[in-house]
Amino acid sequence: MNVWRKLRDTVLARARLARAERQAGAPGPAARADDRRLLMLVWEFAPAVAGGVYRPAALARYALRAGWDVTVVTAPAPTQPSQAGLDLLAYVGPGVRIIRFKPSGLVPSVRLFPRVDGSLVNALDMADGARRAFGGDLPARIVASGPPFCSHVAAMWLAGSSNRQVILECRDEWTSCPFDFVDTGGDNPRWESRCLQRADRVVVTTESQKRQMVARFGAAFVRSCTVVPNGWEPSESAGRDEVTAGAPPGQVVLTFAGKLGGHTDAGRFLQALARLLARRPEWKSCLRVRFVGAKRADAKRQLDTFEHPQVLDVMPVVPLAGRSAVARIERSVAVPRSAVRPLSAGEVVRICSLGATGIAVRRRWRIAPPGHREWARLVDTQRRRSGTGGGA
Repeated sequence: MNVWRKLRDTVLARARLARAERQAGAPGPAARADDRRLLMLVWEFAPAVAGGVYRPAALARYALRAGWDVTVVTAPAPTQPSQAGLDLLAYVGPGVRIIRFKPSGLVPSVRLFPRVDGSLVNALDMADGARRAFGGDLPARIVASGPPFCSHVAAMWLAGSSNRQVILECRDEWTSCPFDFVDTGGDNPRWESRCLQRADRVVVTTESQKRQMVARFGAAFVRSCTVVPNGWEPSESAGRDEVTAGAPPGQVVLTFAGKLGGHTDAGRFLQALARLLARRPEWKSCLRVRFVGAKRADAKRQLDTFEHPQVLDVMPVVPLAGRSAVARIERSVAVPRSAVRPLSAGEVVRICSLGATGIAVRRRWRIAPPGHREWARLVDTQRRRSGTGGGA
């Protein structure tokens, strides 16, 4: 980027940051006690499809049903949404107001402007989008869901010193997150502390996440922290016992459903699979490994260059109902996400069966180094059950 463009963007961004801080500190109109409006701030929302869109979508859907007037402020929608994304938008319902702000495109200097997960510029754009939608009459309750955590910063600015309630949802950790999709360095620790100090309630997804945050931010944090586990949509399981079709006799289908890439890197799994097939070439006709869901560019390259493509099925994101149908029909063994991360020898994971006639693996499997015979034993077990033979 041209140095003068960088300098200009830095000056503009710092001016906007100073204005946001002044607005947050200035006294404003108090929220009404009977205000039933709910403002949600989230970077991605339906019809976008990513790991973080489902909890906000469910909150918007059911808050509306509970009598709240829901407005979601979010980034622009994808230009070509998938059918899964369109189905998710229909699930949310037309009663939810969705405001999509336009990113300013400013790229300030990383040395002269604070570095925050999701970009502080995006937080400024999100806060400005909410102010344009409501003017000075912001809703009494503001829910911000992250990552990315620029939404938390926007919520802090919008609430300022008023009596508006700020609820921060942490679907993953912020500065203590071990994964590469959250920026934990730079100025993030300071901004996380500021956001948590302003929050009236912090929502996390697991008890262990809560314990980690209490250890990091102090016992006083316990009073404002609530655990809301990930759930499921009841309608997804309707009619699950009606499907009885299965995979062809003698075949085993291993299915990974979820986003692939980054902390769910399939590289070592594919290396182990390649060594396995080199030793047991007859398995190429009875083993299918299916990857369902979004894939990062690096993961897509790993799959495209795999030396035994005939055993791979690569599927895009599918609608929620479609995903449960795929799981029921395939008689698949579900390989947990942890099974495609680098694993140490002897690490214990549980492999669960799907479908009434699936492979009933009820015990714990120990994931050994790449190419270990445990994967061979699993496939041979299913071949024997289907009557097609195969030695151990």
